[in-house]
Amino acid sequence: MLNFILFFIAVILAVILGMKTKVNMGIWAYMFAFILGLFFCKMSVSQVIAKFPTSNFYMFVIAAMFYAFGQLNGTISLMAKKLVYKFRNQTWMGPFVLFVIASVISLSGAGGTTGLIITGMVYPFAAAMNINLLPCLVAVHAAAGGWGFVPWTAAGANNVSIYSQYSDPDMALNSAFVTVAIATVVYLIALVVTSAKHGVFKKRELQTGSVDVEKPEEFSPEQRKTFWIIIAAIILIVIPIFLKTVIPTAFTKRLAAIFCIQTVWTLGVIILALLNLGDLKDIIAKKVPWNTIILVTGMCTMFGLAQALGVVDVLGEFVAGVPKILILPCLALVNAVLSFFVSGVVLAPFFAPLIPTFAAATGISPLLLMAAVCAGGGATSISPVSAGGAYVLSGVPDGPEKDKATAGLAKVAIFNLPVEFIIWLVISILFVK
Repeated sequence: MLNFILFFIAVILAVILGMKTKVNMGIWAYMFAFILGLFFCKMSVSQVIAKFPTSNFYMFVIAAMFYAFGQLNGTISLMAKKLVYKFRNQTWMGPFVLFVIASVISLSGAGGTTGLIITGMVYPFAAAMNINLLPCLVAVHAAAGGWGFVPWTAAGANNVSIYSQYSDPDMALNSAFVTVAIATVVYLIALVVTSAKHGVFKKRELQTGSVDVEKPEEFSPEQRKTFWIIIAAIILIVIPIFLKTVIPTAFTKRLAAIFCIQTVWTLGVIILALLNLGDLKDIIAKKVPWNTIILVTGMCTMFGLAQALGVVDVLGEFVAGVPKILILPCLALVNAVLSFFVSGVVLAPFFAPLIPTFAAATGISPLLLMAAVCAGGGATSISPVSAGGAYVLSGVPDGPEKDKATAGLAKVAIFNLPVEFIIWLVISILFVK
């Protein structure tokens, strides 16, 4: 119990110290990770460092570099302007247009990384449409965080694989679709509320009027090359994933493994640099969101110690001790609170071993227990210190507007907590006997 208390004190202190000292809270999280790991888990320095989320770090860096070329030479901005011109008479649709675009990408296999794929166009799109940035960011993550649990995305496949080790594979698969349904509902509620709060629906006169937007110019030769490289990269990522899902052979699985986001974007960066479509040195120095990367990787490193500190075991005992009708909502809520600080995908392996125990002790379907863990973790993944929120923010230039959007995403994550709890309470009332 002492380790459990110390862990959450460390999390709270990292957040408070980051805000008060203006020193990135990720740095504080690194420090607390060393303190907890060395003195309370009896780990070596190298073992603590091994908790660093290498995959997330590389994903952030290479995505920022890839899309920075299009940002610097105006390609992504012009893409956004063309989209704005297309919907110039329906500005109220702005966030929902982004939701549809992001949904197509997410359902095509990108899942939770959808925010990274289109983050570069969200800020210029919102600016050109003259609508608040926050609903646009929420719209993108609603697609990434909602559809991102389908079994053919990385997060969905990961969850199904993990839970299949502790339950019937078909039940694990079906739990993914229950998770998708609940996560999508939660984020659509957040999108509608956020859009209403920030005046998106008040511009009703613009639905039949004409917004003063000039027809965008055509792409320059440099922008046209950049545009087609971006489109080619998205196709190279999506098609192999789709083929693996429809035709699950050894070849299609290998193809999807080769043409993953990391390899495609790395190749894209090389091609863009060789074609002189941007200054790579300037991109690395100025366009990679180092503050965000340090924040997320710091928190992930500290949360990587949760298992060794016994945090998950204590949480499991807490959930098991509540009334049966509250087990599902409490399980979802616990994961939602944790996911505020770290990706929900990280939490799945921690709670998976508890599912058979909970199911046997309570008689609650493992399907619902698995979905509660996953959907709960997804509910607050839009937090700016979690992976999902950091993904959608990575394409927003540093400045006051990004600061407001960061605070706004945190509020949306907090708003999702009671929504998630209520939904699971209703499900529990209906299906838990």
